[in-house]
Amino acid sequence: DILAARGDDVYVAFHAGMKIYVSTSHDGGATWSLSRPIANTNSKIGYSLTSGGVVDGQGTVSFAWEGYLQNGKASGAANLYVTRSSDGGATWTQQAGGGTTQQMNSVSCPDTDTCYAVGNAGTILKTSNRGQTWLPQSSGTTSALNSVACTSATTCLAVGASGTARITTDGSTWSAATTGTPSALTGVACTSST
Repeated sequence: DILAARGDDVYVAFHAGMKIYVSTSHDGGATWSLSRPIANTNSKIGYSLTSGGVVDGQGTVSFAWEGYLQNGKASGAANLYVTRSSDGGATWTQQAGGGTTQQMNSVSCPDTDTCYAVGNAGTILKTSNRGQTWLPQSSGTTSALNSVACTSATTCLAVGASGTARITTDGSTWSAATTGTPSALTGVACTSST
C-alpha cells in the first residue's frame, strides 16, 4: 500500500491481484471514497503492484506502479506506469513508463512535469513530460534503490540496500553519497537542497 498526502487530501493506493484501487479522503481521513483509476488492467497486465505516490503543490496526485506480464505473482517482465489525477481523484489518466524488468520501489515528483522513479538493481527512470515517456539514468550502483526524494527538478537523493545513497544536482548525473550505515535504507525525505 502507498500513501500520498498534502494537507487534508489523503490518498492510499493498493492492489488486489490484477486491479489497482485508490481510497481518497479530502477531510483528513474522516470520510473515504474508493475508485479504480484504471478500469481494466486484465487485458495487458497479469499482476499489479503500487510502488510510490506523491501529491504535488498544485494538488495533482500521481502513483507509480508496476504491471507484471506474468499472471498470479509479481515476477517476470514488468512495465512502469504512472496513474495521475488533477481533480482530486474523480478521474484518472494512465501513462506508460520506460519498459524495465526491475521492480520499481519509489517515485518523487518535484513539479508537475518531472518525476524520478527508483527500483531494484540501481534502476532510475526520469520523466520530464508528466509521465508520457520515461528515460533510464545511470545510478552507478547495482544495489536496490528503495526510496527517492527530490527538492527540485534537478536535485534528488535516492537511498537503498546496504546504506547505498545516490545524489544528483543536475537531474542527470548521479554520484555516491555517504550515509555512514551498512543497513538498508527504506525511506528518505528532503525539505531543502542543502
